[in-house]
Amino acid sequence: MKDYINLIPAELEKRGRLSKEIIIAIGIAGVFVIFGVLYGTLFFKVRTLKAEKDQLTIKRDNINKELSVMLSEINSLTAKAGAVKDKGSAPLNLKETLKGKIIWSPVLREVSFLVSADIWLTTIESRKKKDTEMKEIRFMGNASSHADLTNFIAALERSDSFANVSLSYAQQGESSGRTVINFEIISDLKKAS
Repeated sequence: MKDYINLIPAELEKRGRLSKEIIIAIGIAGVFVIFGVLYGTLFFKVRTLKAEKDQLTIKRDNINKELSVMLSEINSLTAKAGAVKDKGSAPLNLKETLKGKIIWSPVLREVSFLVSADIWLTTIESRKKKDTEMKEIRFMGNASSHADLTNFIAALERSDSFANVSLSYAQQGESSGRTVINFEIISDLKKAS
């Protein structure tokens, strides 16, 4: 005895089912699709990595060129240093080397204390005085007023580093719409070492 009633005719029931061959064909096609997607993804990644490798190779070549230039410079400097060492094995005496030369850091430090906010120095030069071993310093710049310039000259005269301070010229002019005094001061440097 049957517990159910089949209302679908047998021919239609056979058509609705998928045969084993179709299922296998769909499975094989699915495997090929998955393989194709994976292959495409990996192909894209490999292509990207090759492009990065090419860029890195170019960078490496550029760095190698720069490095070879630097190494040749280092070798030439090393050769020059070796030649300097060969000239004398006596230790380098800094005081002897700097004898007669101006050590600018204390001079500029003192000038920075002597100059007021209303004085603008544009040039500080040194040169050897004619027929002597003394050094001469020339200050050029602008002052807001004659009083500011006078105060600066007085500060230079009181300083332990400068002697024979003299004003070469002072001329009134215009700068950025303001009246200024252009000046040049020449002084002997007491401490040349």
